[in-house]
Amino acid sequence: MVRNGVWAVAVVACGIGLVVAQVPQVVPVPAPVDPKPTPIAPKADAKPPEIGWEVRTADGSFHKITPVETELSLETKYGTVKVPMKEVKRVDFGLRMTDAQRKKLADALADVIGSSGRPREAGKEALVDLGLLAFPEVARALKTAPKEALPHLTLVHDKLKRLIGPDDDDPLDQDVVFTADGSRLCGKMTPEAIRVKFGETEKALKWTDARTLAYGDIVVDAKVEVVTLGQFGIHGLMQTHFEKVVGVEVTGVAQGSVWGVNPYTTDSTIGMAAVHAGVLKAGETGVIKIKVKADLGAYAGSTQNGVTTGNWGPYQGCYEIISKSKKRGK
Repeated sequence: MVRNGVWAVAVVACGIGLVVAQVPQVVPVPAPVDPKPTPIAPKADAKPPEIGWEVRTADGSFHKITPVETELSLETKYGTVKVPMKEVKRVDFGLRMTDAQRKKLADALADVIGSSGRPREAGKEALVDLGLLAFPEVARALKTAPKEALPHLTLVHDKLKRLIGPDDDDPLDQDVVFTADGSRLCGKMTPEAIRVKFGETEKALKWTDARTLAYGDIVVDAKVEVVTLGQFGIHGLMQTHFEKVVGVEVTGVAQGSVWGVNPYTTDSTIGMAAVHAGVLKAGETGVIKIKVKADLGAYAGSTQNGVTTGNWGPYQGCYEIISKSKKRGK
């Protein structure tokens, strides 16, 4: 029989009453009905960050912009070149001068190079007065001027060099357009402004106000100390600039002796190593960044860029060529 949900079983055997057990009744409990599950929306694929245009202005600030124009116009010595905006990777803008400033620059250089006494001193003062506008021409004149003019041009060059900002490249006197296929076009942008949007506001961006225009973020290469190699060459840097990145002005050469594959032993011809590493071509001069390091113990040679380097064992030390100190369009 059932009492209070418990089965009671009575057994009578041989006149003896025996209760076998009391077993709880198992009453099946229906599983709770779950509410209708909320469908889980599939995760939307994360959108890649949008790449846009950025301009660095003359005051050193950076601004995101959207060009309204579909192409850039560049006046070159071969004629006008139209470059579609979708093909432009970066533009470095040269300094702008008026006709009066150009004449002042030409006359001052002529006085410094070809005159003496008061006219030469007046020419030097005029060049310094022009400031960075004179820098590109003075730098070029240093390579071709007669010996008697070099000390005077060097003095002017050093004064102008101190005007360059810590994160700025040497100023240009022409615009340089870098395209997506690796081309480099030099000339003057025309007209002197394009229409762009700063947010929702459309306005003219004057090239006189711009230093760099790029598709993507503008990366400013940090400046490094440029050192002069003494009589001990790179060996000398082991004592003064060990494990430090420094700049060295180098001319690429196709002959010499080089051991290793970046890093190279410290007695390796640096101009030849620079060609091997691909940062300079033979005959090209530039400032490259290097780091002097401890000996690797062994150096394996290779052939690349037309230069073959040798194998070597333990040596006093080595140096790594990092890159050109001033690479544009990167």
